Formats: sequence, C-alpha cells, structure tokens
Amino acid sequence: MYDIIEENLTLAKEALDKGDRPAFRNEIKQAVSFVKELLVSLDMSYEVSKNLASLYIYVSRCLNFALVSGKKEEIGRAVQQECRDRYRMP
Repeated sequence: MYDIIEENLTLAKEALDKGDRPAFRNEIKQAVSFVKELLVSLDMSYEVSKNLASLYIYVSRCLNFALVSGKKEEIGRAVQQECRDRYRMP
C-alpha cells in the first residue's frame, strides 16, 4: 500500500506542476484514503501500532494541509525518505 500512496503523491506533484488542480486534489484525496486504511487496520494492542498510528496521523495532516494549501512542500514532509524506509514493511 505504501507504493500506491507514493504513486498517488508523485502524480499529485506532476498535476500541480501542470496546473491541474482537480487531478492534484484527486490524487491527494486517494493518498489520504489509503493512509486512513492503514490507520484503521492497526491492532492497537501492540506498541508498534501506536507508533504507526502517530505516523499515519501526521502523514494525513500533512496531506490535508497540502490539499488546502496546494504546496508541494507539504507532500514532501509526508513522505520523507527516512520515515518511509523506517516504517515500510518487507
């Protein structure tokens, strides 16, 4: 699912570069939807799930801010390489 989110965000950036706000909004909304799916799928009886929940909430906030502001920088905050690699499942 991480790869799908990453693809949505790549397409969102490309749409923003082209000035295509509807496509940008659509891709960000899809990414947020997938992040929410990750969040609700967590088994909160494990400590790692609580940590992942915090990460997913942060990513969702960044993406929602990007949606409102139209700033690519917010997308970048959501997908910083070190966070992505740390929480990626094999």
